[in-house]
Amino acid sequence: VETGEHDMSLKAKKTSEWLAEGHRVRVDLFLRGRYKYMPFEFLKERLERFLLVIPGEYKLAEPVAKGPKGLTTVLERVKK
Repeated sequence: VETGEHDMSLKAKKTSEWLAEGHRVRVDLFLRGRYKYMPFEFLKERLERFLLVIPGEYKLAEPVAKGPKGLTTVLERVKK
C-alpha cells in the first residue's frame, strides 16, 4: 500500500516484459499489520491502480482474491 510511484512503474515495466514473453504473472499486494483489516474494496482499488500502470494488453486469468497475506491475481497476455 505504501509503494512509491517509481517502484510501481519499474515493476509494471518488468511485468509487461514477462507478459510479452508469454509468461503468466502473479501480482500480489502484500499487507502487513492493520492493512489486512481494511475494507476489501479499498484494497482492491489499490491493486487495480497498479494494474492500470502496466503497459500493453493483458487479461486477468484469475479474479482478484484475498488470501492470508493480502490480495492476489494472475495476469496473462491477450492472444491475437
